[in-house]
Amino acid sequence: MVGTDTGFVHLSHALIKPTVMVFVSTDAEHSGVRAPNRSISIGDGHHVPSVQVAIDAVDRIYPARAGGASAPSSRVHAA
Repeated sequence: MVGTDTGFVHLSHALIKPTVMVFVSTDAEHSGVRAPNRSISIGDGHHVPSVQVAIDAVDRIYPARAGGASAPSSRVHAA
């Protein structure tokens, strides 16, 4: 699950699913998710994180599978 600071993203984390929570106007330190290799919070609560920061966060919690759709060579990146 990738999303902003909403109940759905908190639920994903609570259900032990890979989660990237994006913080734009709320504080990640106060209400963010943290679980090594499973859940990560990005953003500082004041600015929208860059697309590359979001892609890097997804790559950290969803490791590439050999020949799978999530392999880095098959991923489309925003320009």
